[in-house]
Amino acid sequence: MKRIIFLIVMGAGLLNPAMPPADPPPVAEHITALLVMDNSGSMKTNDPEDLRFTGIRLFASLMSRGDALGVILFSAQANSLTDGIITLDAPNAGVPHLRGLQFPPAEGYTDLKSALELARDLLERSNQSAGKTVLILLTDGKPELPGHHPQYEQQTLAAARDLNVPIMAIALTSAAQTPFLDRLAYSTGGSVTPAGDASDLLDAYLKVLGQIKDRTVISFEAAGSEGILEIGQSLAPYVNSVTFVGAKSGGNPIVLLGPDDRPMSSDLSPDPRFSLFTLQDPAGGRYTFRSLSGGQVRAWAILQTRLRVEILSPAAIHPQGKAMRLEVNLLEETSAGHFTKIIGEAAFSAHIVNPDGTHSSLDRFFDDGTNGDLTAGDGIFTRLYPDTQLPGGYQVAIQGWKGTIPVQTDKLVQVLPFPEIQVLSPLGPSEVRGAPLEVRVHLTEAETLEQGRLFAVITDPGGGLQEMELLGGEIFSGTFLPLEDGTYHARIELRDGLAYGTDYQTQIGHVFAVSIIPYARVLAGQIHPPLACIPLSNEVRLLLDVTASQAGAIRFSSPGLDITPDMVNVRKGQQEVRLNFLPPSAGSGGVPFRAEIFMDGLDGLEVQPGALEIVIPSATLWTRCAQPLRWGGALLIVALVAGLSIRRAKTGMRPLPVRGTLRHWTVADPSGSAEEVDLTEYGKPALLIGNSTLCDVVIVNAGLDPEHARLLAGQSPQGSDLALEPVGAVIKGYSRLTTRFILKHGDIVSMGSRQFQYLSDSGE
Repeated sequence: MKRIIFLIVMGAGLLNPAMPPADPPPVAEHITALLVMDNSGSMKTNDPEDLRFTGIRLFASLMSRGDALGVILFSAQANSLTDGIITLDAPNAGVPHLRGLQFPPAEGYTDLKSALELARDLLERSNQSAGKTVLILLTDGKPELPGHHPQYEQQTLAAARDLNVPIMAIALTSAAQTPFLDRLAYSTGGSVTPAGDASDLLDAYLKVLGQIKDRTVISFEAAGSEGILEIGQSLAPYVNSVTFVGAKSGGNPIVLLGPDDRPMSSDLSPDPRFSLFTLQDPAGGRYTFRSLSGGQVRAWAILQTRLRVEILSPAAIHPQGKAMRLEVNLLEETSAGHFTKIIGEAAFSAHIVNPDGTHSSLDRFFDDGTNGDLTAGDGIFTRLYPDTQLPGGYQVAIQGWKGTIPVQTDKLVQVLPFPEIQVLSPLGPSEVRGAPLEVRVHLTEAETLEQGRLFAVITDPGGGLQEMELLGGEIFSGTFLPLEDGTYHARIELRDGLAYGTDYQTQIGHVFAVSIIPYARVLAGQIHPPLACIPLSNEVRLLLDVTASQAGAIRFSSPGLDITPDMVNVRKGQQEVRLNFLPPSAGSGGVPFRAEIFMDGLDGLEVQPGALEIVIPSATLWTRCAQPLRWGGALLIVALVAGLSIRRAKTGMRPLPVRGTLRHWTVADPSGSAEEVDLTEYGKPALLIGNSTLCDVVIVNAGLDPEHARLLAGQSPQGSDLALEPVGAVIKGYSRLTTRFILKHGDIVSMGSRQFQYLSDSGE
């Protein structure tokens, strides 16, 4: 006959609390437990022997005086099997309540939402709930209703969150370990405990008990018909109580022999499938479980001692691929409900079962500021577990010792893919020609991010910092204007993130090079042919609009044209360049002559575009003069009559300049300081607003397009007015402007991430 011996010994005087009492304890001594059980038709296959009901009876039997209990069964509908929530007034007081319960056969669909709504009703009606309230849910699959209900899962999640209690889920079979169940449990602060098949249900319920009450659950499976637990004489004074649970395989009788080898007759089990013995202040010695029929013994010892091991991290859910920080400490109960963190000599180890069934062991934790430990000597012992590449559940069992006193707890950590940042641009060396550079990033698993904001913090080659928010959905972007060559360092940060109901921050570093390219942007201007009907000269004048990022020289050339000057110097900024050329003498028949003028920058100046097409009017006498001759008489008369009027009106036809003040501030911070732009100071009839240096009003890091809007001065019967012409997105009130809009004093519009207010000089 084989025996498994679990020896617990302790030397007296090993407990030396080093800190004052800390409140509250890590787990609740008294609880209100709502046991919610799936009884749908699939349970006929997954739990044909109704072991789920045995699990409920076992859990209820282990509850304490002062705890409260409610039982809900659900399939196509939900029903309460207890008369509301019952407060237990004696040890094992739940036993008589459950012994007489009649559980109906499994059938129907899986309406979990109705069960959660019934749980809410029971909690609202009850004024007897004790301590911490938890809901323990057993299910073997996803919720299912007849017909099509696309919003059902979201409604069920909402009902779970409305309860405002943690849901400790037991997933019966691998089919029940769904992302939906993960979200249901973790978003309420609960957990998911797997049960591979119905034979694991008792163990699963005991694990949940150890998570929510101050109990150490020691489980083992004997290799034969007998198992032995020995409680050392020195340990006994530190054990408040011990409960022995022996599972009966096939209903075979099982007995517990005390230290005197006599059977203990206080079996309080309400179910024939397990034996239950609870001892207060147990005596030291050997306790033996024995199967009278020779069947295999499976047993647990549930200790209530003065020691607790507390898992501080990780949370119930952890990002895939990131090292898992395991942080634990040891507590001692110094008085009822008061605990002291023990600082000093203690030891911890961890045993981890990975999602693929493989096992890992961490044989030592550290409290010396190394191996991931943050602060040496603070009583928090740390170890990093790096192997989290597989998604799924990681069962973490922590074993601790103070001297030789064992304490243990376990936790299921669900590793899931969290949102990660991937940089899309800039990826390689970037050439900048006066326009802002766009930073674009992709957020993987974006649908799991419940909230959060992305920022780019950019360090330029000189050490200066720029910070901007990146906006978007799966693709986030923002722009900034580099001002010098060199290497730029970007840090992309997710701030104030929330994923799977868990606080989440992440960041990624990125390095890229920038080359500032000197440029000159050339826009075709006006062609002025000879005005005389009888040509005294065939010279044509061409005016070009040139904007340069720095001073330089441009060389002009064109086959068939004699251009003067063939090279001009330009200064930084916007200017007008005048070219003269002689059109070819071959132009005839009124057909215009088309030609290209090629432009090259000197000393590294890049010209955009490199060539311009121009159309030169015909140089023939008739083409120039036929129309004037035909209408000459009439025009001469009109000219004589209107000459003086034209001269008089010439001054009045000058374009009016834009006048007034433009205030702008950040939309997200309306109370912050606003910036003001004096529009009158420009003295121009039109002003361009955007983030390009070619604009008159340049605003960077505000989400504006390179050219976002124009301000145009005009004249109306009521006097001068100012129009805003959208180029990018311009919002007024709740509408997007698409056409030119007359601005009134005090009008406010939104562009990018800023608001703009127009103030006229007259205040009207």
